[in-house]
Amino acid sequence: SVLRNYFHDLPSSSISMGGNDHLIASNITARVVLESEDQGGIDTFGNPFYQGNRVIHNVWRDIGCVSSGFAVNFGKAGVRLDDQISGFYIYGNRFDNCSRGKFGGVQIHGGRDNDVVNNVFTRCKWAVSFSPWPMNRWHQFWYPKCKSPESVNVFSDIWKKRYGDLMRLKDMPNVNRITRNVVIGAEALTNGRCKGEAVLTGNFELPAGVPLDYSKLPGFDPLPP
Repeated sequence: SVLRNYFHDLPSSSISMGGNDHLIASNITARVVLESEDQGGIDTFGNPFYQGNRVIHNVWRDIGCVSSGFAVNFGKAGVRLDDQISGFYIYGNRFDNCSRGKFGGVQIHGGRDNDVVNNVFTRCKWAVSFSPWPMNRWHQFWYPKCKSPESVNVFSDIWKKRYGDLMRLKDMPNVNRITRNVVIGAEALTNGRCKGEAVLTGNFELPAGVPLDYSKLPGFDPLPP
């Protein structure tokens, strides 16, 4: 677990992670990814069998801020789920000024079964951005991961009991759930590249400058102060 830290003023990501069942909670991250790009405050990539990871009640602020003077050709995000990352639960976070280039506050690159739930996005061009993967590319990566000699047996009874039937991951990429988020002053909830595979339900899109009044957001769980 990574709990109650203050990460700030870093050239690259504050957390680069891989593996299963990690908890990233109650941290503050400000002014990171200042010199690198195609990254996020949290950055993880390359294995759809990283499962059970939770990002809860964090604050992300001024990620890749433009005052760094470095060009942005791809993007910078608060949380970057790159190259097939799946099964993340991103809940109750505040994303403020975390959307650079082609990325939203959360960037999802082809993964599936990610939940972005009950977060607040302010000063972000998009709350969530997608870089969809075609099926043929998904299979090119997916099969070697689950068949490689160093891979754990993700089809074992132990894994099925803990994470469900991961065979479903081969069926279709880009299936994610973006639900019950508050987006204030954004150009749009997403960058429009989800191609209909994402489930977008119960989100609140408000104009810039609107005070956050939880009583007017039915179903939204108030965030910690």
